[in-house]
Amino acid sequence: MTGVSVNPLSKRVTTEGATLWGSVYEATERHGLAVVGGLIPSVGVGGFTLNGGIGWLTSAHGLALDNLLEADVILADGRVLTCSETENEDLFWAIRGAGSAFGVVTRFVFQAHEINSKVWSGMMRFESNCLKGVVDMTNKVLSKENDGTASIAFGLFAQGGVLEVGVLAFYNGPEDEAKEYFAPLLEMPRKVDLAKMVPFSQATMPHGSAPGRQCRYWGRTPFLFWTAS
Repeated sequence: MTGVSVNPLSKRVTTEGATLWGSVYEATERHGLAVVGGLIPSVGVGGFTLNGGIGWLTSAHGLALDNLLEADVILADGRVLTCSETENEDLFWAIRGAGSAFGVVTRFVFQAHEINSKVWSGMMRFESNCLKGVVDMTNKVLSKENDGTASIAFGLFAQGGVLEVGVLAFYNGPEDEAKEYFAPLLEMPRKVDLAKMVPFSQATMPHGSAPGRQCRYWGRTPFLFWTAS
């Protein structure tokens, strides 16, 4: 239940129901492709997609469920139906955004998109007095001038009893363009700076999911995240 297959000609990616996003990214980047998926590689494809799915490519290509082309669903009566825009259309409409309320999805088919061989991304940490600057940078990413190339996620957390701001930045382009775009962020003093050119599969949060209360906001940017434990 964790298989992944990629058709580089049609740019279609097929995954089984229990596949993790890390496996999807590894398979697609061999063909210069990527799918709108989770920022944490250990997150499963199924729950993420059926509940919406916000990732780095969302502002350019929509939610994960917007890129779902076809699915196999096991219904409560034991039937297995394939659904798409042209087959069992009502079921296809229903599963997108409803989680597992209408059945168990055992196969997903996604539309993939071309991606640069490497993207600029990485975690940065700032002292709490830099929060305004981080928010200003976020507003820039949210502006109409952003064509979907740049994204940002940030969170407040306590490190040794001291409040800090953690930022995960993303830019689908060359390093010089990324640094020019994110110059307001890079001009501030950073306690940690791991941003660099990496394969798309490595432009992720290293582990886990955010604990505690969560507040998400999304506009033109794929993923702006604030969390308080």
